[in-house]
Amino acid sequence: MIKSAGLIIITQLPSCKGNVAILHRRGILNEKLTPQSWPGGYQVTATGKIETGETSDNALERETVEELGKEFSLSIPSEMMRVFRSDIRIIYAVWISPENLPQVSLSLASGGLVPITRKMIPQIKNLLMFDKKKGVQDGNVIAMFPDEKEALKWAFNRISIPR
Repeated sequence: MIKSAGLIIITQLPSCKGNVAILHRRGILNEKLTPQSWPGGYQVTATGKIETGETSDNALERETVEELGKEFSLSIPSEMMRVFRSDIRIIYAVWISPENLPQVSLSLASGGLVPITRKMIPQIKNLLMFDKKKGVQDGNVIAMFPDEKEALKWAFNRISIPR
């Protein structure tokens, strides 16, 4: 049973050559202002649990508004590509014009957004190898859950600049 839905945003930035994925760094506190699990770890751009009665699409829309802001969520095209599906998670990817990124309004729980290039993927560590409470304390380390790292690979292979 699918329990969570996520979105990876692919774009281009003047400071980076080629496409980048915009990852979300986990903050110290969550939305309930209690300690976040695996603080300092990275996750797909927007992600969250599917609540009772929600479809994965509804959950993704809700999480995108909560994590990135309503104004930005309206700029996301409806044609998203599913890039990953497991027994518990479904992840989509979409190309977003860099001009839309300033519309992002992060929640208090955010540790910020970080661009990741395809070349950085082999350096990404397994977030599950870190202590759940302490998280990733070295700011130079990028660590993600393994299924989200796999989805990131798929997103880079399948999403390109719209013509």
